[in-house]
Amino acid sequence: MASLRLVRPNERLVMEPLPIERSLPRWLWIPGVALAAGLIVALLWWSTTADTRALRALPAEQRQAIYGKTMQILRETCDPAPPVSLRALCRTQAELASKLPECDADPTCGELVRRHLFQPRR
Repeated sequence: MASLRLVRPNERLVMEPLPIERSLPRWLWIPGVALAAGLIVALLWWSTTADTRALRALPAEQRQAIYGKTMQILRETCDPAPPVSLRALCRTQAELASKLPECDADPTCGELVRRHLFQPRR
C-alpha cells in the first residue's frame, strides 16, 4: 500500500521500490489442497466411527449386557413390525446392535438389524 510523504522544495524526491509480493509457487498449491482434503476426509471418518470404537473398547461383560438388552428390545418390542410410534426406537436399537462385535458373530442379529434399519418411510 502506498503512502503519502511530504517533500520540501529543496529536498530530493526518492521513490521507494514497491514491496515484492511473495506467494507460494503454483505447483505447491495442488499437493497442499490434496493434503487438506485428505485430512478433512480422515477427520470426518474418525468422528463418524468414534461411537463404534468406544463400544468395541468396552470390557466384554459390559458389551454382552448391552448386546443382550438390545436384542431383547428388538425381539420383544420391535419384531415382527413395530408400530409407527416405536420405529425410531427400533431403528436406534438396531444401529446400536450393529456396532457391537457380538452382532457380527450372530447371524440372527444381522437379519434382525437389517429388518429394522431399512424400513420404508413415508
